[in-house]
Amino acid sequence: MQLPQEGSVLPGHAATGSGSCRWLVSLDYDGTLRAEEPPHISKAFLELMQAWRPLGVRWGINTGRTLPYLYSELQAIAPCLPDFICTCERYIYLADANGHLQPETEHNQQCERLNLKLRQSLQPILH
Repeated sequence: MQLPQEGSVLPGHAATGSGSCRWLVSLDYDGTLRAEEPPHISKAFLELMQAWRPLGVRWGINTGRTLPYLYSELQAIAPCLPDFICTCERYIYLADANGHLQPETEHNQQCERLNLKLRQSLQPILH
């Protein structure tokens, strides 16, 4: 299976639901949502997020992980993906009305350009 490239469309779906977001649950991944010992993510948490969906609760993950690394783990344990994911503490993916996670393309491309520019400027002092 080919993993998605950072900053690109995430394969998979968030749970669909009607209505607007009334409450937002935003979690760090490692050490907060994901425990060190299996099961890494509580099945009860995922069931709770699905049960609260009709009440307007949406949830997401903020992580320093890359998208491929996060996705490879989530696909194996989560019945659906969160409503948003922020990876590498800069790339953003949001669920559309059909539950498809889509990249915030302009933002993600700008982040990629700025990150590359920074790394190129620091290259002479990095090993």
